[in-house]
Amino acid sequence: MSKNIPDFKNLIFDQLAASKGKLSYCVRWDNENPLTKVTASKFQSVLEKQINHWNRWLVGYECWPYDHIDVDIVGYAVKDKSIMDWSDNSLGPIYEGILDGEGSPKCPDECYKHGRGDTSGCKNKPFDLTLWPSTSAGENAFGTGGDWGQRIEMYLGENKPSGFPTCVMDEDEVLTDADGWLLRIILENIKSRYSF
Repeated sequence: MSKNIPDFKNLIFDQLAASKGKLSYCVRWDNENPLTKVTASKFQSVLEKQINHWNRWLVGYECWPYDHIDVDIVGYAVKDKSIMDWSDNSLGPIYEGILDGEGSPKCPDECYKHGRGDTSGCKNKPFDLTLWPSTSAGENAFGTGGDWGQRIEMYLGENKPSGFPTCVMDEDEVLTDADGWLLRIILENIKSRYSF
């Protein structure tokens, strides 16, 4: 199993250990649907609930020190602010018109803590991960993820394709025992990186 665990030091475990049980997200709103303040204000609680469903498998295992993971949303990236119904920084700064090579909105590179890189040039709060609601998560993909965050397809109940597979990211909040044990096995194999 250990040969299948990436050797790089930016797994979510590394991010949690470096920030003592906290994660900061920047949201990349990559679609033409309006982003309302009501919708945007729900992301933090959804992400915190999601990560803590996984964390419950680690609490007390191999001396894992975090009973609860706190999540903070530190900003929103959009192509154009006109799709938003608010313009102040009450939910974090709004980054308009910063685009990646594919034309998708992104959060400032200087604020990304990838591998605990230098964020001294960040004018706002740095982030660990991105949440990337998108109308195009990739060919044949409903969502992808990596050490940079999560890109999710924007399917709501009314526009979900027929034959959409049952999965954790759909309408079920249940993780299987196999998911939990896999997470524990990963921790067993990288625990030597940490001092807990």
